[in-house]
Amino acid sequence: MAIIQKDATDDTVWTRIADFRDFGEYAADEQAKSTITSPIWDLCTYNGYVWATIPDSQGTVMFKGHPVEEGETGNEYGWYWEEVIGKYNGVNNLGLAENVEGYIGDEAGLLTMAMTPFTFNGKLYLMD
Repeated sequence: MAIIQKDATDDTVWTRIADFRDFGEYAADEQAKSTITSPIWDLCTYNGYVWATIPDSQGTVMFKGHPVEEGETGNEYGWYWEEVIGKYNGVNNLGLAENVEGYIGDEAGLLTMAMTPFTFNGKLYLMD
C-alpha cells in the first residue's frame, strides 16, 4: 500500500509520498491487503490535495494529503495525510447508506467497497 509520484523532469524517477503507515488500521484490513480489491482504489487531485480512496471491510474510506506545510508533522516522505471519510473520522463519516431511502446497510453505513473521486467544474464528486 503506497502512493508514488513521478518526477516532473525525469520519467525514470518515482518517489514515494505515502505508505501503509499513513493509513492507520485500514492498512491491516483484509480488503486493503487483498490482491482483488487493491490497497489504493483511486486517486485524484482537488484544491491542492491528493485524494485517495481505500477499500475496507466495512466500506470505503478516503484520505487527503499534501506536502507538509509549516507547523504540520508529516510522514517520512514530507507529506501530511488526513482521513476525511471513514470509521475513525466522526466529523465526516458520511454514513452514505443512512441517506438512501430503503437501503439496509451495515453498521458503518457505507454502501460499497470502492468510491471513485473525480472533479468537474471545480467541485469534487464521489462515484459510489
